[in-house]
Amino acid sequence: SARILTCLQALADQCGTRAAIQIVVNNTTDDTAVRARGFANQTGLPIHVQSLRLTQGQGVGAARACGATTALHTYPGLKHILTTDADCIVAPDWLERTLAHLAEVDAVCGRVTPMPGESAGLAQMDMALATLEGRYRALVLAFYAANAPEMASAADHHGEAAGASLGLRAESYLSVEGFRDLTTGEDRD
Repeated sequence: SARILTCLQALADQCGTRAAIQIVVNNTTDDTAVRARGFANQTGLPIHVQSLRLTQGQGVGAARACGATTALHTYPGLKHILTTDADCIVAPDWLERTLAHLAEVDAVCGRVTPMPGESAGLAQMDMALATLEGRYRALVLAFYAANAPEMASAADHHGEAAGASLGLRAESYLSVEGFRDLTTGEDRD
């Protein structure tokens, strides 16, 4: 719950009244929702907080889809859906740069850099799975290099599609019927 305020401040600094913030708090027992509502009251920013209890077998895909659905219903003229995670701090120009890219493309996947101190948790990962993910990423980049060379430039492409920095045109989101209810990987899907 401590991370949500840092995340919200980074969003608030650039969103102001240009963007509404939809927060989906799922299956937590901490005070994340309370802190987020307090931040909204303190700043007067348009922040809507939903608390969900997902059933076993449901995952972040269901939570992300719920947030997108609520935003689309709340703001019928919504043109873009941008997502990040509570443990992320978006770049100071994240909104501006993402919207600029969305003027030309249907989806934008941004680079994600771990918060200071968070990388220590990666040491607990199953190294076999981490190795497989690294191999997968290398194969994806090799595929792009062979089939879409403009996508393989190290300067222009980082090989990631993370919900922690994802922007979509609302019409494109709806055309693919949104995020599937996947335990993980709904952003790449």
